[in-house]
Amino acid sequence: MAPRVKKFTPKEKKTITPAPDWKKLQAAETEEDRLKAWRDCEYFVHMEVSNKEYLHSAKKWVRDHSGWDLYSEMIRVPDVYLSTICKHGWKAYRLGYMPEKIKGQFKTQLLSMINRVEKLRETMTYNPPIHSSLDDLDDDHPLHVTKVKEWLEHWKKYAASFKKNETPTKEEVIAQTYVYNIQMYLKSGVWLDSHYGELRENKVNYLCIAPAFDKDGLIKRTVGVFYKDVGQIWSKELE
Repeated sequence: MAPRVKKFTPKEKKTITPAPDWKKLQAAETEEDRLKAWRDCEYFVHMEVSNKEYLHSAKKWVRDHSGWDLYSEMIRVPDVYLSTICKHGWKAYRLGYMPEKIKGQFKTQLLSMINRVEKLRETMTYNPPIHSSLDDLDDDHPLHVTKVKEWLEHWKKYAASFKKNETPTKEEVIAQTYVYNIQMYLKSGVWLDSHYGELRENKVNYLCIAPAFDKDGLIKRTVGVFYKDVGQIWSKELE
């Protein structure tokens, strides 16, 4: 039987996704029951837990509970890549255990990243191919390729200016993430970041593609979201 991880009780917060019965999941004893519990909370964790929480928990778990001598190598992997596997750490602390099968998979994925760390770090500075959907943007478009490329060079230099500490600062994580998001935009034509601009000074607005309706058949509105039927961003003044 694998040893239990010391449990923590996060502050309760309102969530859109219903929370699972944590006490029931934490009580799982056999490997089979733990694997089922692990799967049962997957959707909630995916929808409600932030990348920042993933990263903090996973790094702490690898350092304090894994039994692996990998922490110093793990923190060299850019956070934007680590975040794809780090939900395991958060779930281990929330449930009080990590199933042996999941632990093995996590280690395999982590070692793969560590073995490719130099290549992964290089991708933070490469120039991606430009997606065809960006070819015909007007010169004054807020995300025109020429401007975005200038932002990319600015943020590459900024991201490279940080000293590599054991725990990246908030500013370093933002810089790395912005570089990654700009590169993905140039490659895919999809803007992923919540802000844009050379200094991330502009906030991205959400567009409602498929509206939801209330019991009276009226469109449900959220302040700050652009609705096509009214042709503008919904504000409190319009409610």
